Amino acid sequence: MASSIPELEARIAGLNQEIEQSRQQARAIYEHGKRQAQQLGDYFNPQLEAHARRFGAALASLPLATVGGWREERWKTWDAATSLEASVIRVGSLTEQRTNGGLQLPAYAPFIGQNRTIIIRSKGRSVEKGAALLQALVTRTALMLPHKTRYTLLDPAGNGLAFPMRRYLPLVRENSGDVRRDLDEVTKDLQRIIEAYLDASVTSFELVPDEIRINERFQFVFAADFPNQYDRRAIEALQSVANTGTKAGIYTFIHFDEDIELPRDLSMDGFKNAFYIGADDEGTFTKLNLKLLVDAAPPPDRQGQVFQILSQAKPPERILDWDSLVGMEENSWWGESSTRIIEAPIGARTGNERLRVWFGVNQENKPCAHGMLGAMTGAGKSNLYHVLICGLAVRYSPEELRLYLIDGKDGVEFQPYRHLPHAEVVSLRSSSELSRSVLADLIAEKEYRNAIFARGSQRLQQLPGQRPTRRNLPRILLLVDEYQELFEGDKDGIASNHLLQLSQQGRSAGIHMLLASQRFGAAGMLNQTGIFGNIHLLMAMQMKSADINALTEFGRRGKALIATCDLPGKAVVNDQGGDDEANRTGKVAYLTATRRDQVLQKLIEKHRTCPVKARRDAWCSTARRSRC
Repeated sequence: MASSIPELEARIAGLNQEIEQSRQQARAIYEHGKRQAQQLGDYFNPQLEAHARRFGAALASLPLATVGGWREERWKTWDAATSLEASVIRVGSLTEQRTNGGLQLPAYAPFIGQNRTIIIRSKGRSVEKGAALLQALVTRTALMLPHKTRYTLLDPAGNGLAFPMRRYLPLVRENSGDVRRDLDEVTKDLQRIIEAYLDASVTSFELVPDEIRINERFQFVFAADFPNQYDRRAIEALQSVANTGTKAGIYTFIHFDEDIELPRDLSMDGFKNAFYIGADDEGTFTKLNLKLLVDAAPPPDRQGQVFQILSQAKPPERILDWDSLVGMEENSWWGESSTRIIEAPIGARTGNERLRVWFGVNQENKPCAHGMLGAMTGAGKSNLYHVLICGLAVRYSPEELRLYLIDGKDGVEFQPYRHLPHAEVVSLRSSSELSRSVLADLIAEKEYRNAIFARGSQRLQQLPGQRPTRRNLPRILLLVDEYQELFEGDKDGIASNHLLQLSQQGRSAGIHMLLASQRFGAAGMLNQTGIFGNIHLLMAMQMKSADINALTEFGRRGKALIATCDLPGKAVVNDQGGDDEANRTGKVAYLTATRRDQVLQKLIEKHRTCPVKARRDAWCSTARRSRC
């Protein structure tokens, strides 16, 4: 037994020596590892930094409104024209957590075309962060889609305090004080857009071509501090809009305070297409060790700066070419007959359809006797005149169509037409008395034609007549710009009486009127009910809100459509006397002055060589064709 003790001690000593050797080896390996780790850092850190720089450069080449944080200096030189409709929207930053990292990239939520409702979850201390993110998203939607947005902002608990940028936004639906009622208006738009634009081949609003959805905007519903003071009706309506609205270009963003309970039997599961974003203080870690830092609201100075740039940005030009929509091949000019109708397209509407203007009796035997156009200054009214006049002039010969053009104010819109073969009268800078004398001429023409009809002829064209040189009676279109000037100084109501006669009896004699002004009614106009009762064609372009609200000629849906005419050229056309089911929206084609003058010169040359010119000149007095 005693002999084993030295052996054990020797073994213990040997083991201690091995332990010390292992320690020394471990220490050497550890030191080696430290040295290698340092070398790895020295090797990889520049590469990681280079990757981060390259990634930053790549982001810099993308639209700033899509990728940029609010602190970036690039906002000072931001160009709204660089924005585009994107399938994602920035909600914050993803930041790499490794000490040798430093990579930061935008964090996104699904957006245009993704059929999702964005819901920001927050509770406790993170509620303020959720509210700030909602504000950031309001601003970002406006910057991503310049001149293409309309907003419904819901904040029943805060009375609008959740949206301090409201006054900067382009179009905001007025709050009624009842969330459900406000959402009902959104639902009406939703249904209208689906009916007007979507079908089996075009299943979502963003798929509708720009040139077709020219009168519409993307709509955004932002609900703050939900469900605080949202009653059951409001929540159900919000869920309905959120679940179906994206197909109609209506997207919903909700700041959900999880500390507030929903009414009984209602839950967030009612939002079928929800995409949740957490705004809690801890953030969100991904498998790549990236921490989500949600965006805060833009600082007040940045917010004012970007909205100032946005307000000065020009709306995107979507010009519809006159030649492709309205014009015709020259060898087809003057090939139409005006026996029953005069008609010309003036632009485009949904699908491949044209926006058309016509007078007479159509194939369905419906009449369109006279028309009226309401449009504020800058809405594109003058261009519409040129498009319509040239469109008619290339389709109908001077023997089929005569034009009486009166500028009832100080403009010279009709000056280019003084030598147009179709122009019987071109009255520029007309005094009220002179304009009324043109109406008197048309009354005389009406009576002359009625006398011919009384002798047995029922057709407008090819009437025998008693004037051997006047074998055909062309249709007449009277176009009066700023027609309210007719009533200035007209104490005896002469202009009103003439208009009443023409409105009641003109169509049967082939005489039609198109009266235009900034609004439909006119001060000093007598017999307005009788005159307007014979106007079948109603056209409206951009108008003041007060004038739209005062309209009685259009129904509720018609007035809602006119309110969407917020850019030059947008128009609503109704050829059934304002019937609320007959409104057609579209955009008027654009006819440049150069192209217009080319068309007019060719029409003049065609008339000079036309074989019917001699017959026409026998009865057409050149003196009647221009009144200045």
